[in-house]
Amino acid sequence: MKMKEMYPSKWLAQDDIPHPTAAVIRSVVQEEVKSEHGKEMENIVYFSGTIKPLILNKTNASILCDAFGDDSSDWHGRTVELYVDPNVSFGGKRTGGLRLRIPTRTVPSQNGSAAVWNFAQAQGECTKAGISKDSLIAELKQSGFDKWVPATCTPIIQQLIANMQAAPVEEFEDGGSVQDMKHDGGEDIPF
Repeated sequence: MKMKEMYPSKWLAQDDIPHPTAAVIRSVVQEEVKSEHGKEMENIVYFSGTIKPLILNKTNASILCDAFGDDSSDWHGRTVELYVDPNVSFGGKRTGGLRLRIPTRTVPSQNGSAAVWNFAQAQGECTKAGISKDSLIAELKQSGFDKWVPATCTPIIQQLIANMQAAPVEEFEDGGSVQDMKHDGGEDIPF
């Protein structure tokens, strides 16, 4: 049995990201975290889906601030890519570390389209990918939506489909941005 199986961590680590992985930010909160130095307050990024939460260091926080603004409440629903950068150093040694990148375009759907969908189209794409309507609705609720807002909900569902297919997302580069999230307007989600 490997150490990480004997003592699983609540927090996202390099071993959890074998290849670049797209993720949608659900929330950013401050929590007390146990460390070698006792308990410390840390900024934690929670993601939609099954990705573990990430303890946010200053480098990754700066990337998010540059892309989405310095108010972390505006980061909800934003898409990032998690990856391991082998050049990260800690304590003077190269250890590698988790980094974030910002997508330069919307993640493609299963059929290669980056179009904005209405709810029926999103449901159809999810069905093709083997994702039930209940799972689609649960993902939207978990991401804080009670209405279908095409410009912001479409990328979230495209991410869900991409994550389910375990396909790496291409064409990411540091400093990009995604569409602004807006909760006003939109159509009701039928549930």
